[in-house]
Amino acid sequence: MLHYFNREELYCGTSAEKFDAICAALDEEKVEYTVKIVNSSFGFTGGRTRSTTNLSGGRLFYIYVSKKQIEEAAFMMNRALRQK
Repeated sequence: MLHYFNREELYCGTSAEKFDAICAALDEEKVEYTVKIVNSSFGFTGGRTRSTTNLSGGRLFYIYVSKKQIEEAAFMMNRALRQK
């Protein structure tokens, strides 16, 4: 399991297809990763001076990998997304 201080965000997005492709590529190469899926239904985020609205009505997908493997994982992610 990756601990909070030893991981780095590889992907953050709303596309389930991209999320699945990236996870499959990481699984294929046996790279350890963790995921976080946040329900991002209509809502407001931001501070006092800047508000943004998430109109996707879907979910936000996060993929985290070890800081030591971030470059290798980024290469695999880009390769997997180009093949789609």
